[in-house]
Amino acid sequence: MRKTIILEVEQLGSIYAQSGEGTLIRQVKEREDVNAWDVPDYGLFAGDGRKIAGALPNVKYHPGWQIVEGPFNKPPPFNNGSIHAYATPLTDGSLLVVGKDATYISEFRTVTATAFSWAAILVAAIIIPSVILLNRSFQAKVASITKSAQAIIEGDLSHRLAVSEGDHELDGLARLLNRMLDQISALVVNVQQVSNDIAHDLRTPITRLRQRLDDAQRTDLTVGGYRLEMQSAIGELDTILATFGALLRIAQIESRSRRSDFRRLNVSSLIDGVIEVFAPVVEESGKVLVAQIDPGVSMLGDRELLTQLVFNLVENAIHHTPRGTKIEVKLQRHGSSVALRISDNGGGVPEGARHKIFERFYRVEQSRSSPGSGLGLSIAKAVADLHGLKIETYDNSPGLGLMLRFPTSTTTSETPCVEGRYTQSNSVSDGY
Repeated sequence: MRKTIILEVEQLGSIYAQSGEGTLIRQVKEREDVNAWDVPDYGLFAGDGRKIAGALPNVKYHPGWQIVEGPFNKPPPFNNGSIHAYATPLTDGSLLVVGKDATYISEFRTVTATAFSWAAILVAAIIIPSVILLNRSFQAKVASITKSAQAIIEGDLSHRLAVSEGDHELDGLARLLNRMLDQISALVVNVQQVSNDIAHDLRTPITRLRQRLDDAQRTDLTVGGYRLEMQSAIGELDTILATFGALLRIAQIESRSRRSDFRRLNVSSLIDGVIEVFAPVVEESGKVLVAQIDPGVSMLGDRELLTQLVFNLVENAIHHTPRGTKIEVKLQRHGSSVALRISDNGGGVPEGARHKIFERFYRVEQSRSSPGSGLGLSIAKAVADLHGLKIETYDNSPGLGLMLRFPTSTTTSETPCVEGRYTQSNSVSDGY
């Protein structure tokens, strides 16, 4: 509006400067006769305040901007309101004034202010209670988490965070924390169990070693006798050190630090190599080892660990079965899935004990008299978990079967399988 008024003032001022007051008066009259909305009003006033021309009301104007309040000589609703005007003095002492009706601006300001006021009231009426309720809900959930965390800090690892049926972000956090607590509880229980197992299983060889050394100290032996006792003690110590070494190896595998050594390797060739190692000795034990290995099966993994995994599974099957037992090692693919099965037709493992054979130091009753610490399958389970392999037991009717399910990312070739027949015995065992 101000730009329009200034433009009109400049144009009329130029007309006055070029053509004089008469032309200015005619120009004012012509412009006021235009019948259009939002046309400016004009006024030319003498130095003594007398109106010379124009429709603007005869009030006291001053140079510059001013607001002139009605009523005006206009048809409703324009007879009341206000006029935004600008006055500029002319060289003869008269005053040229141009103004525009500003009523609609005031009305727009009023409507806008009213609308925003009601909107603010409505928003406040809705938002403030919602914020209060949300804040109370948030504080309640935080208080619940704090209370649960305090209970856990005080030693109650069985405590879990409360989770509502809603889909609140804190409920998702509570579910995640509960899963973490489940894992921590399982690890704590596992550590406690391992500690108890170590104390129980190592007490016997250490006691036996001490008794042997005590007897040797109390007995007047020859040099050769002392040497034999020393050799026997060293053997006992080697067994104890081997147990600790196996435990440390399990801990290293479970830490997943070995994943940095993963490479693409041929699992079929690896298993063939393990079978070939067992072949010369199994024949002497009077057992039969049958291998059916589909070639071309490959996966990402650690060659040393996977070799030990297969070695432990095959070695345990051989070590804990009687003469004449048939042991089968099969690596087969069925569509996109690949599985390794190691089964025997020996005495097997009782159904209630099958889920325990992968626990540290666990040995079934018939295996307790044989050498070993019961860590072989624990190592195998740790290696399988590291590689994403799922290891399961099943009843071979008769005998025991172990199955390794390979991850779906395993790749295979389409060459025919090779079947071999081997007989063998074992050399080292950690026992079921």
